[in-house]
Amino acid sequence: MNNTEKLDLVKKIIDAKVFGNSDTYGNLLKFLVECSFDAYVPKEADIALTIFGKENFDSVQNPMVRVYVYKLRKKLASYYATKGLKDPIKLSIPKGGYAVVFEDNKKENNKKMGRKVLIFSSLFILLSFFGLWNWKVHSGPGALQNNILLNEIFSARGDKATLVLGDFFLWTEYDPKLPRKRVLRSDNVKNRRDFEFYISKYGDSTIKYNQFPQTSIPFRSSLWTNRVSTAFGKVNKEFQIRPMSNLDPETLKNKEILAIGSLNNLSLFSTVGVHYKFQYEDKPSIQYTDPQNKSTTIYDPSVNKNREVTDYCLVTKTMGPYSKPLLVFGGLWNFGIDTSLAYFTDPEKGNELSKALNASQNELPEFYEMLIEVKAIENAVISSRIVGLHALDSIQASWKL
Repeated sequence: MNNTEKLDLVKKIIDAKVFGNSDTYGNLLKFLVECSFDAYVPKEADIALTIFGKENFDSVQNPMVRVYVYKLRKKLASYYATKGLKDPIKLSIPKGGYAVVFEDNKKENNKKMGRKVLIFSSLFILLSFFGLWNWKVHSGPGALQNNILLNEIFSARGDKATLVLGDFFLWTEYDPKLPRKRVLRSDNVKNRRDFEFYISKYGDSTIKYNQFPQTSIPFRSSLWTNRVSTAFGKVNKEFQIRPMSNLDPETLKNKEILAIGSLNNLSLFSTVGVHYKFQYEDKPSIQYTDPQNKSTTIYDPSVNKNREVTDYCLVTKTMGPYSKPLLVFGGLWNFGIDTSLAYFTDPEKGNELSKALNASQNELPEFYEMLIEVKAIENAVISSRIVGLHALDSIQASWKL
């Protein structure tokens, strides 16, 4: 049973109106399915934040997630007792956790054979429809190679890699006159240096300012980290994690670097792309200027009236400090990052990318910039394509701190 068939089954259950007019149960089921793709079982805090928008969720004091999942199990049972009775595959959420399981429904109903359990193999919905004919590739000169997966790009030798996560820089303001303490962020403040400049220019001497301590990794970043860990684990590759908001550039020297996050929050790496044909704009958007006719195309993330999301991710492979690999996944929103990272961490998806490039009579250059477009509806990816792929020469690909 492939990913598309699994997603079709989820859609079939939702379309059967077993959840009534509520979108919550459908969104909850989709989320649990997405997490189960990589055998990742979300915690109650993850569900509370993603589905209900509740931060700092206390599962001990608040049973909301358990109640909703309990009711979701009952609704699924009702579906398979009626409209889904003859479905060949049964979707269930076994008690005691939040993992999604697919079973042979015929064997379940006959009770003559053991159940065949299919645990999902990748994290987050990747590509439901991957039409190779949709791939449009701009090519350029440069050395060619087939290394796509992270464990191929980053060597298995003893060098430790650094994973930089593009997070938000947060700070606190305490006004003793009120008294009041606030946690703030600004698109113009992305790191400690920006923070100190901001306070020196706009700060009030009567207010106390402090960087907000990062005590945990945001949920989306934890999923990206899990993917990287799985890929590196195959070659026993060690890596350290550094948040962009509190990054000391000195720690990147003599390191292989992998940076993942919103382009808006990867400020240190903005100078990597000064020679790129794809340029990041602060809208946020990505701009491409054709070198021959000088025409300009703007790629903006968007949501249409049918709630279809279009997002983009710029993937670049260059040379970092000391000629070590530097790979950056810079997205506008999160859908582009999730899907693009899957092609570089999951062997099956990496093979799809390789076949798509071969079908276009292209291979992945040694150094490159690649823009990937992703379309999704309610967290379910429905299509993906390469908008452009450009080779970078050794000078364009060189980046120094």
